[in-house]
Amino acid sequence: MSLKKYLQENSIVIIEDNQLRRNVGIFRSLPLIAEELGANFLVVSVYRNIQKYMILPNFKAEYKHFKDISHTTFSALVIYAKRGHELQYLITSCLKFDASKIIVVENAKNYPLPSGRSLIGIFSVIPLKYEDLWWSYWSRNNPPLKDTRNLAFQKAALALGVKGSLLQLFSYPHITKEPLKSWHQYLTKCLKNHEDWEKLLRYWIENEKTIKSLIEKLKMIKI
Repeated sequence: MSLKKYLQENSIVIIEDNQLRRNVGIFRSLPLIAEELGANFLVVSVYRNIQKYMILPNFKAEYKHFKDISHTTFSALVIYAKRGHELQYLITSCLKFDASKIIVVENAKNYPLPSGRSLIGIFSVIPLKYEDLWWSYWSRNNPPLKDTRNLAFQKAALALGVKGSLLQLFSYPHITKEPLKSWHQYLTKCLKNHEDWEKLLRYWIENEKTIKSLIEKLKMIKI
């Protein structure tokens, strides 16, 4: 079942993504979730001051720390929680809103709440595996990039006719064309600091070595 269809039948959806057990690639699932939502949504977590990192080629997401939400006009909240105590705060804060809720965790059974009940027990929904959603999306084709499950980068590769690795995508002449050109300009003109580049990439890319190699590559590119 696609996420889009599942959302039509459930106001609360749990997605399990094992990437959340690591310290990189936490939001890799978001571009695919956004594609399936097809609606205005707000991303919520315990991280503060990260709105400037929520931008990828041809992709941008609205973000708020859970304590900063007093009301919402968004039709869906996409909630990311790496640990049980994070989830406790997020659920308490977000359940009062009428918006649909997509809760992304590493493993729903590993998030016990103070009541002793599991996330599955509270909401009585069967979790969806991100890997299953990923391959369901690509049911008729293979993704062009072999080393990422981030749809924003895959769509950029499709637009530019690139196949192979994520690092290949950020090479000449691809970096001089859209959608990469404007994103590279955002990095160089708006973020400027290379430490900010790393912070941004760490939210979206699954491999530490790839992140470091990509930063070095981007630093050498002059457009």
